[in-house]
Amino acid sequence: MLLDATIPGASSAEVVAEAAKAQPAIKVILTSAYSHEMLTPAVNAFEVCGFIRKPFQLRELVQTLRGAVLN
Repeated sequence: MLLDATIPGASSAEVVAEAAKAQPAIKVILTSAYSHEMLTPAVNAFEVCGFIRKPFQLRELVQTLRGAVLN
């Protein structure tokens, strides 16, 4: 799942927890305009296996997705 870490409403941690309940093997890649360091305390879940900062290029997204799938 590609999840914007700063979506309004439920927190990213809540979204990840619910997704993991529905799909225990889920892998989550966070995206945000904020740096990874700013988000780490907010979402530090086992399911989170990648981060890509916005704005990103398509090739960066593909590379991040490949890394998540292969791990």
